[in-house]
Amino acid sequence: MRGVSRVQIGDAGDGRYATSCWARLLLVSCFAAGALGPAIGNSGEATIRAWSVTVVSHHGQGFVLGSATLDDGGHLTASPVYHGAHETRRQVDSNDLAAIESAIEELHLTGPPNPAPTGPGCCDRGYSTLVVTIEGRAYPLPPQGRLNALMWTLQRDAVRGADEEYWLKAAPFNPGKAWTVTLKECWASARSKDGPSPGRWVNEGKPNAFSGVFRKPGTKQPVHDTVTVDSVTGEHIILTRQGTNAHYYGRWNPDRPDEFMFWGVFEHPADPQETPDGCTFLAEISR
Repeated sequence: MRGVSRVQIGDAGDGRYATSCWARLLLVSCFAAGALGPAIGNSGEATIRAWSVTVVSHHGQGFVLGSATLDDGGHLTASPVYHGAHETRRQVDSNDLAAIESAIEELHLTGPPNPAPTGPGCCDRGYSTLVVTIEGRAYPLPPQGRLNALMWTLQRDAVRGADEEYWLKAAPFNPGKAWTVTLKECWASARSKDGPSPGRWVNEGKPNAFSGVFRKPGTKQPVHDTVTVDSVTGEHIILTRQGTNAHYYGRWNPDRPDEFMFWGVFEHPADPQETPDGCTFLAEISR
């Protein structure tokens, strides 16, 4: 054939020839096969191939507050560290993936793993864990340093984004025309306080205003006062009693729109959503 060179790939006398394009294909295939093997970095050591990182925030034994797992394909699964957020699965961008892989390589994880780190208070109060898995071998590590910080940043951003998307799609909170309020539980410090009481709380004809029922310390006589729904942000509800200017905090779930929980808090809490100091009530909404 004209215009096509031939390359002999057998013995000179066996008559086996191939066109140069087939020879080139063979060379490319061999190169690709080598590229799929262990990669060699500047140090001459093979870089990691199959890996995953998991961080978990615990609260006591067996109770998980939140977690995140990222694999070498950039697939992130994150669950919340605060009530009401939603688990999400996302693809992280190449820069974040490269940063995580770089942080793993800095740890020089080779050979048999060390035992899981322990410390005072492990497993009976809040603590975190960090585990790197490389080619099926799990390395428990102290939850600190660059890798730990990067993973919790990815977790926070992913969960926050999923939470915002969820509430954008959710129907708005509807307080209805009346609430049937029942007591769920009380802290000992609340028994002598002037606080809400079970009963039927009825809308007064004004937007978000209800005639609430309260107890007066030392008497069994109920006291009525106006309670307003001041704000609803995501799952969080703030109620205000007009007569005493006391605030009550609640949560609702769009999947259960006909009820919400609320409770009293310390007078000057660091986080009113998480520092109850009173009784918790369930309000069932009538429309």
